[in-house]
Formats: sequence, structure tokens, C-alpha cells
Amino acid sequence: MAVLNQSMPRRFRRRWFPPSSPQQNKLLHYVRFLYPTALRNHRVRIAGMRKSRWVDIGIVERKIAVEYDGQQHFTKEGKIKDKVRDAELVSMGWRVIHVNKNNWKFFLEHMRAVVEGEITLARTQV
Repeated sequence: MAVLNQSMPRRFRRRWFPPSSPQQNKLLHYVRFLYPTALRNHRVRIAGMRKSRWVDIGIVERKIAVEYDGQQHFTKEGKIKDKVRDAELVSMGWRVIHVNKNNWKFFLEHMRAVVEGEITLARTQV
């Protein structure tokens, strides 16, 4: 199903969204409270390559990607994929924040400090 959001500036519009989990949608709601321009499933094109990476939540003006990590991110293959994707995003100047069910409440309580880089989240296994 094609989704076109006419209220967004043209450069942020896109027609297809990868599926989101209920946790990602809830997280987006809270992130948008402080950062109203945060985008769900934002596509980041990797410079010099013909590929792009999708981030769960993108705060474009600050180049911050917020990722909700479910069970699949803690398998051996999931960890490898995350490291590769994170390295590509960091090389493009993005900062990646991983949120999971263990650090969810801490992130919500201290969201501004985490996004600003004043404190970091511990990425513990689910």
C-alpha cells in the first residue's frame, strides 16, 4: 500500500515504509514529543554506494538514528548486521542510539540527555 504524506516537505516524502512494530510506533510518539520532525523508518543513503539503510526513527536535523532492538538483534547474525549498519551510519555522520525493552524506561526518562549525547544507554541483552 502506498503512503504519501503531503504535510511533510518534499525531500522527506516517501511512498513505501518498511513495517514497524508497536514498540517502534510507541517510541516514535515519545521522541516526537521533544523532536516533532522525527521520522518513522527514515531512509539514509550511503554516500559513494548504491545502497541505503533504514533507521527506525530518524532525527534528520541532528543526524540521530534511534533503533528499537527486538529479539532478532541479539542473535549472532543480528549483532553482525547491526555493527555493519551502525558503522555505515557513523561514517555518514549519524549517531545511533539503540533502545530495547531493558533500557526503554531509562531512555524515556532521560531522552533529551541521551539524544544530546550527555549520557549513553547500556545495550544489554533482552
